[in-house]
Amino acid sequence: MIPKLYQTRDKLLIRIKELRKYHIGIYQFDDENIFSFKTDNGKIPNDLDGGPDFWPTGTDGDQLLYRMIQPFDMLNPDEEKLRNQLEVKNTDAAEAYKRLLKTLNENDNPVVMVVKLK
Repeated sequence: MIPKLYQTRDKLLIRIKELRKYHIGIYQFDDENIFSFKTDNGKIPNDLDGGPDFWPTGTDGDQLLYRMIQPFDMLNPDEEKLRNQLEVKNTDAAEAYKRLLKTLNENDNPVVMVVKLK
């Protein structure tokens, strides 16, 4: 079990794989609270806009986390099925994400997903 860690100014994200499940924890420095959950795919579910689930590949060290996503992964029919089953929290963001998908070609350059955790 090798943990993956990412730190922003006010949070620490940790992911540990145990057998076939992942445990993700988000530690808040200012109030010392920990939010944790289990996931099958090792990523934070994206219920904001229905886009790809998220686990960072880097951070700016301040407040932002980022991940590179290949367009062919975003256009995958299996991803579309999952997206259609998900209840999103922000319908405007979901519509913007759908518009983005319509402009993508599977051979385009990677898309940068930038996330600021609450």
